[in-house]
Amino acid sequence: MGVLLFICITLIVFVIRDNRIIKNKNRVSSSLIGELSKYKTELFDRMSEHPDKVNNAASANDKASATDDKGKAVNSGETVKTEKKTDSKAHNEEYEQFLKIEKIIFEKNLFIRTKLSRTEVAAEAGMSTSHFNAVFDKYSQLTFTNYINNLRMERAAKLLKEKPNYSIEAIAQECGVPVRQTFYRLFSKKYGMTPADYRDNI
Repeated sequence: MGVLLFICITLIVFVIRDNRIIKNKNRVSSSLIGELSKYKTELFDRMSEHPDKVNNAASANDKASATDDKGKAVNSGETVKTEKKTDSKAHNEEYEQFLKIEKIIFEKNLFIRTKLSRTEVAAEAGMSTSHFNAVFDKYSQLTFTNYINNLRMERAAKLLKEKPNYSIEAIAQECGVPVRQTFYRLFSKKYGMTPADYRDNI
């Protein structure tokens, strides 16, 4: 009997210790996630203010040359330079349009609309749907659905931290994901814990 009691006490001690370790890890993760979200917002603001400094594709040292049969250099640099300037300009214009799309989605909180479509965002940005698709798909590393859901979950994490009196369901509604199961699945996928656990660890 004494042996069984000793084993039970030992197990309880191990469980308590492991729970403390897990809670500490979750607390650190939550803090890191908050810092990363803040850095992402600041970085996005800087990119929006200085789009001309982003992705400068042209290099000042690129110059093409060819040789004729006698080994004499024939300068073809002007044509290549002109082509590169044109490509670089088009690239920068497209990237600025992508930044404009991101800014509109972010500033107007379009992502909290329950059934947000590409067509709606294109209209807000003053683009045709086909042009929007071309620009978004070229520069976004995520699909449109994953991109929007990512913003929703970042907003959810922020509300869980800033609005402790809000219920999980109310936060899900405010983030454009009214279905509880879907909200929990998306949040757990992004942050590795449920919304309730995230709030407990803040």
